[in-house]
Parts: sequence; C-alpha cells; structure tokens
Amino acid sequence: MQKPQLPATLPAIEDEETLYSWCASVHALASGTNSGDTSHALFGNGHSSRQHDIPRGLRALQGHLSCFSDNCIELLRIHTVAACYLPFMAPSDLELLATEISAGVKPHWRRRLLSASRSLPIKHPLRFCSACCAEDTAAAGRPFWHTRHQFPATWVCTRHSEALWIFSGHPRRWLLPSPGQKGSARLSDLNTDVAATAAAVGQAISKLRIINTDALRSCTLNRLRDIGVIHSLGGARHDRLASWFCNSAMGRMCAADTSGTSALADGNWVPAHLWRKKRDHPARWIALWSALQWRSADEACSALMEACSDAAPTDKGQYLLFEPQEHPTRAPDHVYAAFEICESYEAVMAHLHVSRGDVVRWLESDPELRRIWKQGIHSRRLHVTEHRLRKSMIDWLASKPNLEGFLESNEADLHWLARNAPSAHQALVGNLRRRGAVARTLF
Repeated sequence: MQKPQLPATLPAIEDEETLYSWCASVHALASGTNSGDTSHALFGNGHSSRQHDIPRGLRALQGHLSCFSDNCIELLRIHTVAACYLPFMAPSDLELLATEISAGVKPHWRRRLLSASRSLPIKHPLRFCSACCAEDTAAAGRPFWHTRHQFPATWVCTRHSEALWIFSGHPRRWLLPSPGQKGSARLSDLNTDVAATAAAVGQAISKLRIINTDALRSCTLNRLRDIGVIHSLGGARHDRLASWFCNSAMGRMCAADTSGTSALADGNWVPAHLWRKKRDHPARWIALWSALQWRSADEACSALMEACSDAAPTDKGQYLLFEPQEHPTRAPDHVYAAFEICESYEAVMAHLHVSRGDVVRWLESDPELRRIWKQGIHSRRLHVTEHRLRKSMIDWLASKPNLEGFLESNEADLHWLARNAPSAHQALVGNLRRRGAVARTLF
C-alpha cells in the first residue's frame, strides 16, 4: 500500500487551535488511514500522534508552518499547552529551550518544559466543547481542539459556560473532536463556579510572559490568612492545609478527574509548594489559586495579575516600603455571624462544620472577634442570672423566709454577679435588705 502524501495545500492553522488538531486535519485530508504514515510525513517519526499536548518533533513541523519558522517559542505559546508552562521559566531557560528545539539534538526539552516528575504525573487529556465544535464547523468548515480547553484543571468552556467533554483514553491516532465521541465523558463532581474560576485562571496565566513566583507565593499566603485557613505567614499545620484543600470544591473536582489532576486531590503538596519553594508546576498554582474562595472568576484573575507582577500590592492595596509585620487577622464574615448566634464552642462547631481547633484559632488570631464573643457571653450570662434571681426573689417574697436563707440558696449567682456586674449586684442586694427590713413578722 502506498504511503499517503501530504495535501498540496495544507489547511491554515486556526486561532487557539492546537498543533495536534492541525495535524489531525492534515491527516483527514491526506489519502490513507494510517496515523503513523502521516506522522512520518509531518515529523519524520511515527509516534507524534501520541504526543497531543506538545509534539517532540517541533523542529520538523516548523517547516510546514512558515509563519512560525523562526520562532518556536511563539509556536509553543500559541498552539500548545506550553502557554501555561512558559511563564514560569526564567528568560535564560527560555533561550536554552529555543536553542535545543532548533538544534534538535536533545530530546528531553519536552519533559523539562512540562515540569514532568514521578511525584506529580500531571496528564493533559483531550477536551472539547460541543458548542465550540458547532461554531468551528460553521466558521472554519471543521471542528478542532482548542488550546484553552487543554490547560490543566480546565473542565468548563469559559465562552459557553458548558462542561467540557474529556477524552479519557490515550490517543494513538490523529483525532478530531466530535459530540458523542467514544471514550469521552464529562466530569462527575463539577462545581460550576469554581470550575469556571480554574479555567479563567489557566487562561490568565497563559497570557503572561513571565511570572514572579515569589510575589505570587506571598499573595497566596496573604489570601490564605485572610480567609482563615492559616494564622501566621511563617508556617502552619501541614495536615490542616492538606485537609482544607482536600475538602474544598477544587479538591473534590481534582479527585473526580481521574485522567488529569487526580494527583493533586489529597492536598499534601500544598505546604511544600508554599514554604519549601520547590519547582513550580502550573497545575499546582491553578488548583491552589482557584481554591482561595474568590467571589467570581474576574476577581480571581484580577488578583492573579497583580500577584504575578514584579511589585504586588499587599492585602490593603498599598505597596510596602519595609518588610511586612505580623498583624492580627480578621476572621471571615460567616464566622462572625456564627459566633453572634451561637452560645458555645460546640454550637459554633456544629454550625460551621469545623473542628474545635479551628474555633480556637479564629479566637486567637482575631482580637475583635474575641472581644465580641466574650461580650456576647457576658451579656447572655448576665441576662440569665438576673432573670433567675428575680424569679427567686418573687418566690422569697411570697414565702417570707429569712434573708440569710435566700442569700445562701443563690450564692453562686450572687457571687458571679458581684464579680462581673458589681452595680447590678449592689442594687439587687440593697433592694433585698430593704425588703427584708420592712417585711418583718408582726407576731
């Protein structure tokens, strides 16, 4: 059987189209059905159809895409998932990466670009939006894989607010997206708001040229402190941080994404990512930043842009002249509301579904919450004590016993009243003594 030849006129690569999608379109136009033959014609090897995220034979592919013949980094940035990875690389590393791709002598540049490691095997399953497929077919005459859908932790289409279809298998041939494609399914445990935030954060990262990870890490710690997850910027209990992420909506979606970010679900990587300053992985930053309880995706992206800049403002919006000092952290508004209506630790724990340690941490880190809590306890105890003493006084006046017996039977309440509300105690006891002096026996 004759090997297929490339079409005389190759299709134009669309905006946001992945290189894998363009190659699949070329394969569909070529004669024959063997993906390996098309791979040989395009890349010079038969395995490129398996590398749908970033093809290793990029140098050979540049010859077919004349607009990127001299700039392999821009080709990666616009038409592959590398757009999420390149901002985390130093300029010197980018130059070395471009040299290695152009020379074609070192095959491991792809692994270094994707921050691949045994401890964090992040995959990039093929994803597509059925609404985008319909629009692309009407506009370009064919559906294609969108780059923004392939970023880590992306489960919804930000353009149509529609859950993405995820191809769970590992492709071994050139495929184009089609609704109802065999082997594709949507994420089961999907929180639409958090998923939209994660997708928007991934796209925001892809538009950046370089990211100041130290500033991003500092802003992340400030945000964790503001939402009450940690108490100090210097450190925190690792199991508490891991439990927070694992129980968050983002953590549950990572656990459900068995073909992509499931390695992040347990949250055990969060402490090391924040304080040990290991190698930065975009999937970690997208997952962590999206879990920080933002009110909207726009707020998350706006805060991310400020955090990734060279001089990120503090949580108060001001640039610092000196090193920041530790200061008390205000508990979230829903915590204040719970402390206002609850009368005990157990009631707060049941209302917020938190541990006793969380309640103690909020009270220790927020002096204003502690003052309001103590004031509320004092007011409620004073009200209950005065009500109980007044009822006891009515019974005492009706039975006319001696004053000493009344004082002895209510000793605990009177002692608390004398210590915590002296004026109320003095008025009550003085009134009792006057009534006792008037209500003496006649016979």
